[in-house]
Amino acid sequence: MGLMKQVYQDKFGQEPKVVAVHAGLETSVVEEKYPGMYLISLGPTLQHVHSPDERLEVPTVSKVYDLLTETLMRVPGSS
Repeated sequence: MGLMKQVYQDKFGQEPKVVAVHAGLETSVVEEKYPGMYLISLGPTLQHVHSPDERLEVPTVSKVYDLLTETLMRVPGSS
């Protein structure tokens, strides 16, 4: 299991839902310059993106922050 998936399961007690979405477009630009690099696109939950009705689910911001910081702390050699 990948590091971030393991951290998610440890922190939130369930398997993460992993899907390909439009937000992955930016990672493909980076992957083009750094082939073989592992890339993950993540962020808080948004509704009606790129419309006047766009909304952010505020509680998901801290969840993403916690997931990201814990994952970075577990990267080998990061201590």
